[in-house]
Amino acid sequence: ILTLFNQARDLCRGANVPAQAALTQQNYEKSLERTQKGAIDQALKDEVQPVDDVLRQQTRGDQNLQSLLSRLTFRANPPDSYMGYAHGTHELGGGSIVIDLNLLSAITSLAELHTMDTGPYKQEAGDWWKWYREETRKSKEAGSRAPAVLLRLGEYVPDSLHQKFIREFSKLEYNPAIAWVLLHEIAHHVLGHVGNASSMEQSRERELAADDWAFRKLQE
Repeated sequence: ILTLFNQARDLCRGANVPAQAALTQQNYEKSLERTQKGAIDQALKDEVQPVDDVLRQQTRGDQNLQSLLSRLTFRANPPDSYMGYAHGTHELGGGSIVIDLNLLSAITSLAELHTMDTGPYKQEAGDWWKWYREETRKSKEAGSRAPAVLLRLGEYVPDSLHQKFIREFSKLEYNPAIAWVLLHEIAHHVLGHVGNASSMEQSRERELAADDWAFRKLQE
């Protein structure tokens, strides 16, 4: 779970990714346009909502956790900095618990790429990485944000049965990771992590405590 989460977070903040050659700028612009028209919203409906539903069903006896789950909201605009990704995806107090939807979409896309890479679509997975590497390079040169990590499976796997297999198999990897992200952010509320940490050491302690709480909840 942590490996998948950390890789997704690194990609979302424009860190180094596996290197390889690009699809065309025109294809990227079309992809970006479709993303802006609701592809990430669809990812929320298809991948995140079922996980949230299962968490609610399995914690019916915990009224406090049920209340916190009801405060989850999602955004498609990621934080502007590493610190934002490390510590800024939750809002404390009586407001919403805000989850970055780009990060969750990256988790599902990476899991699907992992599945493709172990089967007959290894070349296609490599093609996606080629495109992403090149677009990330262009973004850095332009001083803009790296492109969204969003695999459009149908553009690389034309067979609908193969698409279904990849999606279903990938859920074994990404469902626990998504659940962990949701619980990790809830943990900051449960543990009373109010306000900014006073030092890097305190920040690290808070994150480790939230990690531990989320893993224990998953095991329950």
